[in-house]
Amino acid sequence: MRMMSATLIAVTVLAGAGLAKADAAAGWKAFHADDYAKAIKEFMPRVEQGDAAAQYWVGIVYYDERSDLQDYDEAEKWFRKAAEKGVVDAQRYLGEMYSKGHGLPQDYVLAHMWSNLAGMNGVKLGADNMAEVEKLMTAAQIADAQKL
Repeated sequence: MRMMSATLIAVTVLAGAGLAKADAAAGWKAFHADDYAKAIKEFMPRVEQGDAAAQYWVGIVYYDERSDLQDYDEAEKWFRKAAEKGVVDAQRYLGEMYSKGHGLPQDYVLAHMWSNLAGMNGVKLGADNMAEVEKLMTAAQIADAQKL
């Protein structure tokens, strides 16, 4: 299931953000071969050009628990850049990071905000995370999140 989700996300994000086919294919292939350093190397030229899809994928490399490069601070940095450019899956991952306290202080208000953005843009996992986070929040916290 996870592989299928990653594949669907990859196709959607890469197609939508315009990564050059060669860069995308090489980076994505390296990621799925568990060659994370090569994946970063392949995506980095596009990242440096501000490509949101490449920024998202670099975030994935740093976030994935299988990666020997796992670094939540780096993941947050690249997810945030992509999320601010409208990459909804990056918004979803920021929501998850805030809800679980992965590399960020656990903050249900920000988890709700990012997850809600993703959910409103069609990412079911974002909406699901928001619903789970709401169960842990006070009414005042939910109101604060909705103001953001």
